[in-house]
Amino acid sequence: MYDLFSEHYELTTRERFEADLNEKQDVILLEEAATGTLRGFSTQRVYTPEELGERCWVVYSGDTVIDRAFWGQKALQVGMLAYLIRLQWRHPTSPVYWLLTTKGYKTYLLLTNYFPAAWPRVDAPTPPHADALMRHLGALKFGPAYDPATGLVRTGQDRVRSGVADLRPDDRKNPHIDFFARRNPGHADGDELLCLAHIRLRDPPLRLLGIAARRRRRR
Repeated sequence: MYDLFSEHYELTTRERFEADLNEKQDVILLEEAATGTLRGFSTQRVYTPEELGERCWVVYSGDTVIDRAFWGQKALQVGMLAYLIRLQWRHPTSPVYWLLTTKGYKTYLLLTNYFPAAWPRVDAPTPPHADALMRHLGALKFGPAYDPATGLVRTGQDRVRSGVADLRPDDRKNPHIDFFARRNPGHADGDELLCLAHIRLRDPPLRLLGIAARRRRRR
């Protein structure tokens, strides 16, 4: 896992990676079907209502990476959605949220494309309760590295390597990518934007149906 991670990130260490991993409860592993070779992963930490002081559950996604040869495949998205949906099914009367910090626009697009109730975003303000929860989680998880005024986490670690998530001029024609770049101007230096999504079971299926419908129209 660390070998794959260090191929995509710089300014990292094995010790920091393992310390971060030890804080997590679960890992989503992506393995090549033919060989069993590890091609990606995402680490997960679940915060309980007792830890948060309110009736909700929060999944925090930590270190996440996909082998460059497998970019464009949807296995990680499917695995992450299944993980979130299973948690919501286990706690049907409690809100479930997905917390992540992102250094690159590709991860940010995963959030905004699949979850209409995700913030911050260009096309809707952040609701007061979500903003308060984000501030609480940012301080709880990152301490002084989190700036509630900007929503950024600055640790100076694990900077995305050149060529992994570089922004091209045409990319900023997408309003979501442009918003991410404006909210996180230091993303290339390792700054992370704190994001939160409310997991509503209807959202991912509706999004997947929309993608399937557009593909049929293009045939």
